[in-house]
Amino acid sequence: MISVKLKWLSAFFILGIVFCLCNQSTIFLSTFEGGDFAANSLLVLKAKKLSLLIGNYSRVGFNHPGPAIIYVLAFGEFIFYDLFKVVSHPISGQLIIACFYNAFWLILSLWIINKITKNILDALIMTSTVVLFLSFMDHNVFTGIWFPHLYVLPFLTLVVSLISISDGKVYALPITALSSGILVNGHISFIPIVGILLIGTLSYNYIIKSSTEDKIFSKFFLEKNKKLILLSFLISTLFFIPFIILTVKNYPGHLQEYYQYSKNKPHHTFIEAFKFLSFYWKGLTFCILGIICSIRFACLKNEWSKFYFLIFLSTLVVLLYGKYGVDVLEYTYVALFYLVSPGLFIGVSIVFLLRYFVKNKFFSAISYLYVVILFAFSLNNIRQPLDYASHFSETTTPLVYSKLLAIKKANRLVLNLKSDSGGTIWFRTLSFQLLSFRDNNNIFCIEEGWHISFTKDTLCSESEKHDLDNKYNVRISKEGHMIPINGFEAGGLTFEKYEKTGSLEDILFLQGWSSIETDFCWSTSQISSILIKSEDKSNRKISIDLEGFLPNQAYVQKVKVFVNNKFIRDVEFNYLNNRKYVDIDLLNGTEEFKVDFHFESPISPFRAGISDDPRLLGVAIRGYKIY
Repeated sequence: MISVKLKWLSAFFILGIVFCLCNQSTIFLSTFEGGDFAANSLLVLKAKKLSLLIGNYSRVGFNHPGPAIIYVLAFGEFIFYDLFKVVSHPISGQLIIACFYNAFWLILSLWIINKITKNILDALIMTSTVVLFLSFMDHNVFTGIWFPHLYVLPFLTLVVSLISISDGKVYALPITALSSGILVNGHISFIPIVGILLIGTLSYNYIIKSSTEDKIFSKFFLEKNKKLILLSFLISTLFFIPFIILTVKNYPGHLQEYYQYSKNKPHHTFIEAFKFLSFYWKGLTFCILGIICSIRFACLKNEWSKFYFLIFLSTLVVLLYGKYGVDVLEYTYVALFYLVSPGLFIGVSIVFLLRYFVKNKFFSAISYLYVVILFAFSLNNIRQPLDYASHFSETTTPLVYSKLLAIKKANRLVLNLKSDSGGTIWFRTLSFQLLSFRDNNNIFCIEEGWHISFTKDTLCSESEKHDLDNKYNVRISKEGHMIPINGFEAGGLTFEKYEKTGSLEDILFLQGWSSIETDFCWSTSQISSILIKSEDKSNRKISIDLEGFLPNQAYVQKVKVFVNNKFIRDVEFNYLNNRKYVDIDLLNGTEEFKVDFHFESPISPFRAGISDDPRLLGVAIRGYKIY
């Protein structure tokens, strides 16, 4: 007789293998990753040395609280690539472990639902319904390694474990601690989300339960379950250790960054937040219907009410998250984890309806048929290639890396990443940076265009910034453009030897400027003008080095540029692209260039609440180049 534990363990391994088979084309055809995945792999390298204390990077410029998921990916890379050589590239090891990671949370959720309902058929119906819903909404959830996808199934486990806790059962309390720790490590927003869910669950238990055996805050309950409660507390604490160490070593550390972001982030209206919420229900009608039914059924006080209560509670939390926690509501990926709630709503409702309408003698047969059909449809969705599979196939990365190695001298190369509206330079630079780190070569630093995703290991020191012999500008290669004599082209990028720009002393500041501050000068008016002279009448282009003034991460500085009273172009500065070389084509024979900057929304540091500086700032000009 096979033991129950062995059955569940077997189910986990079988499901993990099934997910791997569904994703085998991506796993075995992947080569070199770029963009987000290369950024994560840079952290994976540190995790494999057991030296990583920070979490994955955020697009708004800081790292999330902890490295738990990164260590999971590192384990997969180590086992399947480094140790057993099952795959030919490191990223494939991460893709394999992700399949088992997701299988783990799914089987754990099924186990908890089975414990709650005391019926494996009910549990299978609910879980298979959630899986089908998720596979239709975003099939990448089960086999992908993008972090928004890696939060989804742990959140399902968290919600169903809280359902059991709301009923006064604590067998899943350590699982609650485990899933909460994974989520909080992965994204800072899960701290308030998990906190509100936990408070709401405990409040529900306190109001609904009258027996001291099921009332969590009763003395009898706490005494009876003190060992399990202590274990759960220790598990939760474990996930905060890296964050505590970093905060103590570099106080206030990330705390200051999190506070500044929350302070400066704009809030949305409840109507806007509700529209954001409705995306996960496939429209406003289904969203409203789901919420109304959840509230109604949560009040029935039957065996299903606790499910509907947690569905409603999670909905309320995500509504508040949309209003207060999300900066750009169009980025619906930030709450993909919430998809489990509509899925769970459908699953619970189907079980409820089957129990009500189907006679007992037919229930088992219909239930098994339902589960098999849903599982088949789900697999058909899951076996589709990952939407971002192409991000694991940067085949030109070795060529770029080899050419950089060829021009590198004793010191690190200094790269200036130029205007990159599509993110191509960022994406590919991360790819060849990762390859160099895997080769134990930190061959370059980044002066212009650095982002937290590159890690602080690539920040240039002050001495490196002045090493002009090792400095290169990196631009997108354009068809028909000649390869520079003092550079090279590879992987769709052009690397051109840096040439010193004209100094600020060569610029005549006509109106709307501050005095020169070291190596830059601020615009201080709605319209600011400069005059630049050229001794060579054959010059065709001017490139002006500008940096926008952004009082917070959500601010955007827009500028209209005129040359000799003729409109040339619009320029936009934002948090992710705050320093640019503005290139302006010129006419032959022109000796003087009057450049006017018309600012849409200059702002003073005083008005922004940063300092007492009353000047109306738009951009800082750092230099120029005429060629």
